[in-house]
Amino acid sequence: MQYHIRCTRVPEICLLPGDPARAEYISTFLEDPKCLAKNREFWSFEGFYEGVKIGVTSTGIGAPSTAIALEELARCGAKSFIRVGTCGAYKDAEIGDLAVIRACIRNDGTGKGYVPLEYPAVASLKVTLALLSACKELNYKHFCAISDSDDALYANDPFLPIDTERKKKSFLGDVAEMEASILFVLSSLYSLNAGAICSVVNRIGESTEHFVYDKENIERMIRCALKGAVILDSWRDKYEGLLP
Repeated sequence: MQYHIRCTRVPEICLLPGDPARAEYISTFLEDPKCLAKNREFWSFEGFYEGVKIGVTSTGIGAPSTAIALEELARCGAKSFIRVGTCGAYKDAEIGDLAVIRACIRNDGTGKGYVPLEYPAVASLKVTLALLSACKELNYKHFCAISDSDDALYANDPFLPIDTERKKKSFLGDVAEMEASILFVLSSLYSLNAGAICSVVNRIGESTEHFVYDKENIERMIRCALKGAVILDSWRDKYEGLLP
């Protein structure tokens, strides 16, 4: 049994929300849901969606706890990961739009403990394609994004006495969140598959009091992640050895 997540076996495909309550909420979309463990920020569930067995484990906030979750889930049999989270948008996205993250700027600290910053944080191509296919099939508004994965959530708060406008203008990505970078780096190092889909909940540079956690928007993201997992499972043999 793994020390932090308190699991011994999990499904090969796992969804990774940050919030434990969201992990439990995702489990309500599954058939025959089962709670595997609840320990610290790591709440784990499993069940079936359209006949595919899927795991769900919350990672908590940020790269350190996400790295622990991935390391231990991999030891329990997980091979593919889909982050299911929220993000802020630098570009002209609307609240509730879905960002499928294809790569990250590595502004987290945890990844440096594994490999230098020159090592890229890139999502698995087949997980990304599965998520984009799910968005298209469900007809949900989405875009493909590069994320600033940053440990400092409030670094862009306009009330802080720093030049956030200058930082915003110099940034080359589309969205910002806190977990995808370490997820992509570790999955690549361990020959696992990882992707991420996030719901836009705020516009970076605007007041951080304006986070919008709309239940319908979150539900669309969850359904896309689950559909993406089903598509990914259907490609198990078709793209084996062809797509990372």
